[in-house]
Amino acid sequence: MNILAVFSNRTHTLAFQQFLMSAGIYCAVISTPKSTNLPCGICVKFAESSFILAKKVAPKYTSFTGFYTYDFNSKTYKKLPKN
Repeated sequence: MNILAVFSNRTHTLAFQQFLMSAGIYCAVISTPKSTNLPCGICVKFAESSFILAKKVAPKYTSFTGFYTYDFNSKTYKKLPKN
């Protein structure tokens, strides 16, 4: 399963992606799915196996709004707990 990390600031989104990549975690900046109605046009997609590290780091960014699972087939999403 993939997880989306959403921030309300593009700079923080890109910084978080750079952090994950520097830690050796495959991730990608993608367009935030429109059906989520989330605040930023881009988000970071990464594998569930990296969620533990992501949960420790993402809240340090003041614009972090949350983690979501997203089913690209049904276009449904679910917000995950921040901690």
